[in-house]
Amino acid sequence: MKEQSDKEITEILFKDFWKNYPKKEGKKVAWDKFNRLSIETQRVVADHVRERAKTDAKWVAGFTPMASTFFNQERWHDEYEVADKISGRARPKREAKASTRCDNCRTDSTTQRHHDICEKGMAYYDIQKGEEYYKFTGEGMIRVI
Repeated sequence: MKEQSDKEITEILFKDFWKNYPKKEGKKVAWDKFNRLSIETQRVVADHVRERAKTDAKWVAGFTPMASTFFNQERWHDEYEVADKISGRARPKREAKASTRCDNCRTDSTTQRHHDICEKGMAYYDIQKGEEYYKFTGEGMIRVI
């Protein structure tokens, strides 16, 4: 049986890395950075990404750095919050504070948004951008005010 060359191993490991990395942007730069790593580090990175893509709370929620940033900052050494298997949200590290969430507007009752909606009677909104207010719908974002 023929042994694989380092180049072949690197190509296989990069394919595995890229298949599992959530953000599919900057592939050439990622390849260049990956190719500079030792074979052992490439294995570590590929294994790390395979696991982290399924368990990192931020990655599961869609907040993934560009692959070049991942390599430049050697993010495979980082600690991260593990996502809850059911909700995908980060597991709480400590006991939660008493809730001040308003059932009507679904926000913290100490925020400006709560004041606008529940106390001033404004239409419900999810985000404010300048003087405009928007809410999310199944079709996207719509302006409400």
